[in-house]
Formats: sequence, C-alpha cells, structure tokens
Amino acid sequence: MNKNLIASVAFGLSIFLFLVLVIPQYDGIRGTNAAIGERELILLERTAAIERVRSLDRQVTERQADINKIVVFLPEDKQIDQILSSIEQVSQQSGLQLVTITSSDATSTVVGQYRSLFVSMDVEGQYSNFVNFLDGLESNLRLYDISEINAAESTAGGAIPGTLSITVNLNAYYLK
Repeated sequence: MNKNLIASVAFGLSIFLFLVLVIPQYDGIRGTNAAIGERELILLERTAAIERVRSLDRQVTERQADINKIVVFLPEDKQIDQILSSIEQVSQQSGLQLVTITSSDATSTVVGQYRSLFVSMDVEGQYSNFVNFLDGLESNLRLYDISEINAAESTAGGAIPGTLSITVNLNAYYLK
C-alpha cells in the first residue's frame, strides 16, 4: 500500500507542478509569440516605408534636372535683373526695338505659394518680329504670363510704314 500511496502522491505532485509551472509558461510563450508576430508586422511596414523613401530618393536623383528647371521657372526671389536681361535678349533676337520696360510688384496676384512681378514694356517693330518675340518668350526658361497686348501703328517720326508700336503686359512668377 505504501507503493500505491507513493505513486499516487508522485502522480498528484507531478500534475500539481504541471499546472503551476508549465501552463503559465505556455501562456507566456503564446503571448510572446503573439507579440513577436505584431512586431514582425511593424517591422515589415517600416521596411516597406524605408523602401518607399529610398524609391523617392532615387526618383529625386533621376529627376534632378527637372527639379533644377523648375527652380529656374519659379525662382525663390524676384531676380528682376534676369527678367529684364532675358526680355531684352529676346527682343534683340526677334528684331524688335525695346523702347521702355517697367516692373512692379503685383500684390493683388498672390496665388498659393507664388507671387508675381508685373512687367510692362513697349516695343516697336514689324508684326512678324513680334510673333518671333512671343515665341522667344514662350520658349524662355523663366515662366511668363502675358496678360495684355495693345498694338497700334507707330506714329514715331521716320518710322517705316507697317511698323507697330506694341505694349505688352506680363507677369513673371516667383516663390514667396
């Protein structure tokens, strides 16, 4: 009977120890596995985000030339000297005579993150030269928006017949 008692006590003690020691560890392991699964998902999301950032960095590198062109289109400041010299160069290339040119800030035309600089000019020349002038402004790297064109036959003394006196109003844009 001692053997049965010892075997029963040993069996009961082993069940007790199993319930007290092993099952809580098993629940802890299950919780740890769930936490590891969550962390692996977070790691995958962060790895995907890092890859997206690297992809964007590659795109910026590949399109750096385009970005530089945009900086020329929309510089950070007015650069009035560049505007005036480019307009003068276009007028000379097209065969027009630049009579006057004036500029002023157009405070009423703030659009989003951009400001505009109002430029008004008077040129004289033939119609075909004026068309070339417009083509030159259009192909210029700086962004110009022509708002008004007024043309009349030139009344200047000694003007060649067919010579036009043209007033052009335009806006040149820059960042705030």
